[in-house]
Amino acid sequence: MGSPHAMAELPRPWSIAFEAGPLAIPYPEDKVMMDYICVNQTRLDFQNKTRVLDFEPQYLAEVPDWEISMFNTYELIDPRPELTMRPVAMFKDPFRKGKNKIVLCQFLDRGKVPIVNTRAPCEEFLKQDHIREKDPWVGCEQEYYMTDRAGVPLGWKFKPGFVDNWCYDALDMGKQSGFERLLAEYHAKACLYAGIMFGGISREESVGQWEYQIGPGDMMTMADHLVVSRYLMVRCAEIFGTHVSFKPKAAPGSYWASGVHLNYSTKGMRDEGGIKEIEAACKKLAITPQHKVLEHYDRNHGEDNKKRHRRPLYTQL
Repeated sequence: MGSPHAMAELPRPWSIAFEAGPLAIPYPEDKVMMDYICVNQTRLDFQNKTRVLDFEPQYLAEVPDWEISMFNTYELIDPRPELTMRPVAMFKDPFRKGKNKIVLCQFLDRGKVPIVNTRAPCEEFLKQDHIREKDPWVGCEQEYYMTDRAGVPLGWKFKPGFVDNWCYDALDMGKQSGFERLLAEYHAKACLYAGIMFGGISREESVGQWEYQIGPGDMMTMADHLVVSRYLMVRCAEIFGTHVSFKPKAAPGSYWASGVHLNYSTKGMRDEGGIKEIEAACKKLAITPQHKVLEHYDRNHGEDNKKRHRRPLYTQL
């Protein structure tokens, strides 16, 4: 990285050259490329494989399962690495365009039991009659940092093991905002093209930190759209020659953290006089120990998210 006090270097987008090269080659009319994606055991990172079909699926049920082997990734979970990628949601591919698709999948083990993430139990929970009656919705505000390869937020000073606390106004313009805005806009267009319920973008408190919104809508759909929007963000960053981090802290230091703010409501809350339902829910939350809630927010039983709640620079759930 050069000097220990060097600025995180701004990469040069190569999307124009890339689109004028490999992506300029036309796809055969009788072939469709299906990008199968899964969230891996980290619940933040992705794995993908591309499959070529001889037809364009119009419905999710037409997309076949894919039997795969993942020796290196899941041998600690199951010594038998044979897994199935089962499609659960389908989107248009904003990178390949045309008839090509992106397919969000759930990993299944050899017994066809969902593994790795919590999508399957969430789906079963939401199917319960007393939950369906409430018709819960959620809107998501996803914060993230644009970083270099070392994980240092773009435009920040770096010292070994620490990032200087530089905070900028969320509406700041100029400086390096041009590069950041270009990537954020590119991601927004990719999401809209794909069919994501995309709500908007905004710059956050720190250099290199942005936010985008998903929803609102039913919880299962919004969860799928949020996951695929993250995948598209990672892909967009690849094209721009940079990285993104959805972690509470992209690197050690005292600076603004990131998270996903979930705006929750039930049918009763959205109806006339819904403020009473909201107040009743707040009373229940007030007597719920926060650590019990945080235990479900990351793989380390809430320890990662504690970094996001330390003053003076923190965000709530």
